[in-house]
Amino acid sequence: LVVDASPTLTVKADPAAAEIRGRVVLPRVEAWVQRMPEGVVRESPDLVLAGREERAAAGYRVRTDVEVVLGKKVHLEGMGFSAGLAGRLRLRGNGSDPIAAFGEVDIKEGRYTAYGQDLRITRGRLTFNGPLDDPGLDVRASRSAGSYRAGLELTGTLGDPRSRVFSVPALSESDALSLLLTGKRLS
Repeated sequence: LVVDASPTLTVKADPAAAEIRGRVVLPRVEAWVQRMPEGVVRESPDLVLAGREERAAAGYRVRTDVEVVLGKKVHLEGMGFSAGLAGRLRLRGNGSDPIAAFGEVDIKEGRYTAYGQDLRITRGRLTFNGPLDDPGLDVRASRSAGSYRAGLELTGTLGDPRSRVFSVPALSESDALSLLLTGKRLS
């Protein structure tokens, strides 16, 4: 991870709580993800571990209201994904609930490897309107196969994604999937 940051923040703190307000401009970020960190996959909320009682300790409260601006040289690579990112997010937290994010991040000049194929991201946007870890998805990635273009559309949210195979010109779903996987129509 390489990050150049230009923060303009105000921090007020006392023994009971802190408050962080301001703006952070990230003109350059280069991130390479080798593997997913622990804790990325959440446990089901209905999971009960027999014999274990846990009580969350009250922590130090940090209220947050920070705007994050992604500059022109923000790039993320890993897990079959490579793209530039641009946009702005407002991060807000009251100190007791998880930080919420509001705003949009556009995916620029992206590539995604799926089904053994290198797909070009032709449209990509992450929309944040609440939990930082569950943005809305509007992503379209495709590849050329002769006179056709076949690909995937992702919608929904990161926690509940929906995918759809498509082709231009339009074909049946099985022909579109075959084009995506093999470069040839099933029929």
